Amino acid sequence: MQVSTSLDPRALLDLCKAVEASLGRDFSTFRNGPRVIDLDVLLFDDVVLDTREGAAASSEGKEEERWLKVPHAGIQEREFVLRPLAECAPLFPRCCFHSLSRPR
Repeated sequence: MQVSTSLDPRALLDLCKAVEASLGRDFSTFRNGPRVIDLDVLLFDDVVLDTREGAAASSEGKEEERWLKVPHAGIQEREFVLRPLAECAPLFPRCCFHSLSRPR
């Protein structure tokens, strides 16, 4: 789904996680396990972002709880993402996924 927003990418991710929680998503399960709903920020205009880069670990040595990578790291590997993306953004250059996944 393509949306317009006045939110920045991080605020959009926070909103997506709040919607998931309100619909019953259990965040305590293992990563990539079964879930009621999964909302991801796949693309955000021409933004290339990885919130883990340069982020300092907390005093306990844990990374920040939520991180965001745009374009989404697995976008080119998932047909269930690529088919709708081709409809929403038919001119998006699929050959550029690899180069877009790295910050400039």
